[in-house]
Amino acid sequence: MCDTSASCYSSLYKSINFSTQLNSSKREELLSIFWEEFEESRNQSKIPTVLFATTIIIFLGMILFGAFGSSLVIYVVLRKRSMRTRGNLFILNLAISDLTLCLITQPFNLLRLLTGNRNWALGLFMCKFSAMFQGTNIFVSTISITAIAIDRFQCIIYPTANRGSNTTAIKVNYITWITAFILASPLVYFSRITEMNHLQCTEKADNPTTQKFKLFYSLAALIIQYMTPLVIVTIVYYRICLSIRDRKERAIQKFASHKLFELIMIHRMINMNP
Repeated sequence: MCDTSASCYSSLYKSINFSTQLNSSKREELLSIFWEEFEESRNQSKIPTVLFATTIIIFLGMILFGAFGSSLVIYVVLRKRSMRTRGNLFILNLAISDLTLCLITQPFNLLRLLTGNRNWALGLFMCKFSAMFQGTNIFVSTISITAIAIDRFQCIIYPTANRGSNTTAIKVNYITWITAFILASPLVYFSRITEMNHLQCTEKADNPTTQKFKLFYSLAALIIQYMTPLVIVTIVYYRICLSIRDRKERAIQKFASHKLFELIMIHRMINMNP
């Protein structure tokens, strides 16, 4: 039917799945045949055992290292009252998000890696939960990083201005999680378990209307998750760099004027002596 190239299988799958000339039963039959040949092709070109084992070890190492680092940050901030500043509370929120990512979200990704994203055995609820919680983690992380950047901007650019209390930072963290859950909630609808020769937890749009909504949601998530935080963080840190550079130049000029004043005073004292 097809060679081992991914483009061939991708084109074939799209032609079967989105064909308007096939009824439902015929489409299911052709897709079943497609998945059988696709599985046979994958089995013939399996990843070498050593490479696969190395990938798993690296993945586990990243989970353990990330969980340890995030736990350490949480412990330090919560243990010492002096560390519970407004900026550190935003960092604490980011650490909590990273910890839940390592302990909850990444094990699901590890399961997909071990099974090749086939033979999903955790049921529909866990399929939807894993997708939504992963989206929530990403939203919380990007919003927290943006909040940290804005807090540093206020601290450096406007050091004497009122930056709010720790209670305000805690409220912002709560709002961040609630907003992230709301923004990630459409993933519950899109996440399905397909049964084409194997059980697979994936995002799927069943009809043209749903496909349009999924495309709109993907574009909106791209703007909210990546583009907007990237623009804000870039502008904020650029302003911080300019401010630090200006302060450094003023400090150098002030130091030079002090040295000049000292030289003038020394010169006058020497001339005043008989």
